[in-house]
Amino acid sequence: VSGSRFVQGGKDSDRGWIRRLVTFLANCYIRLILGFKLRDCSSGYRCFRREVLEHIDLKSMMSTGPSIVQETVLRACQLGYRVLEIPIVFCSRKFGQTKLTYRHLIDGFIMVLRLRFSKPLQTIGKDKFIAKSPQHLPIEMKDSISRIQAVEVTSDQRP
Repeated sequence: VSGSRFVQGGKDSDRGWIRRLVTFLANCYIRLILGFKLRDCSSGYRCFRREVLEHIDLKSMMSTGPSIVQETVLRACQLGYRVLEIPIVFCSRKFGQTKLTYRHLIDGFIMVLRLRFSKPLQTIGKDKFIAKSPQHLPIEMKDSISRIQAVEVTSDQRP
């Protein structure tokens, strides 16, 4: 499951236009290069079933830093798992400072290219990158998903 600011009920609030532009461009780039159908590729709000993480060869992961989010989803999709986006409300950090630097952005840009041209991706094909939305789920799953409310998430929540 991937938290998304860009599905119905999701929101990207309290953030300046530059940060929103960077997010928009990063999502366009990731979707184009990796063939993701996710609407929010850069959200770090993810939940994986244990079996998915057990099937991913974590020792072979190339990414360090923020790009590990894209690589983990990529590898899960390569293994045939589906990704469902649920709405989140993403707010600006309330405490502390962001750790995102220009270096992270450049490293992420390069890592997406490395992931695109790595051998496992070339042999899988774009048709495996399928993110199902709730309307494609069986009726009993739709009912449980409809009960999920948009969750307010900040980068650094503290009590």
